[in-house]
Amino acid sequence: MRIPSLKCIERLQSFEIGSWLYCQVNTDIFIVRTNSFQCGILKNNGHGDFKVWYKANMLQKRQWASVCNFKDELIFVSGGLGLRSVERYDLKNDHWKKMPLMNEIRENHASCALGTAIYMFCGFNDGNFSYTIERLEVVQPDQFWHLILFPEASKLIRSNPSVCAKEEKDEIVIFCGENVFTFDAKSLCCKSQYKRKNVAFYPSGHPMHIINDKVITKGQLEKPGLGSGHKKIVVMALDNDTKH
Repeated sequence: MRIPSLKCIERLQSFEIGSWLYCQVNTDIFIVRTNSFQCGILKNNGHGDFKVWYKANMLQKRQWASVCNFKDELIFVSGGLGLRSVERYDLKNDHWKKMPLMNEIRENHASCALGTAIYMFCGFNDGNFSYTIERLEVVQPDQFWHLILFPEASKLIRSNPSVCAKEEKDEIVIFCGENVFTFDAKSLCCKSQYKRKNVAFYPSGHPMHIINDKVITKGQLEKPGLGSGHKKIVVMALDNDTKH
């Protein structure tokens, strides 16, 4: 996966990012408007400005949902306030399709693709925090969501973590506040967990990218004694400060 420039993401922040969900597709950004049927591709015109190329309307309005990219071919939009539904967008054919219902209602959750599957992480289920993960094999003809228990999630301090796949290791990094988890997609369990020292970072569900063991994302950065900062681009090393 290509990593977008920090300038691109910073400019995107000025594009009323609070009202959109988004994920990277090649060198562009696929965006979904919150509580609306609208979606589209955000393209850079080369002069630091962006234009939205609107695509086919989604099947359902969603609030507090999640969006992820599968192999630059399909976009999955999942959950939302009181919802178990998932829909899939075909980038080539400009077409939305209903997918199987998830096992649980998920809102303020995270999602990502790894290998031939997509994963949904935690969030709220009818007002209660969910300690589960769901996995869907995209290429199987009989598709269903496999529910995975994730008891380590009880230590998460936010409802909407950010996640990113490490394809070369078949792992998913879950970043939430000062807590960092590594989920092993082969064993379907938490492989490691650690707590960062001195810095509490809240990605708040924004997409994360990993390159050379460094995380690039946007969120709230807090330092002891300094209070909360504004949402900003942050590059952080995955350096297992304090293992549990």
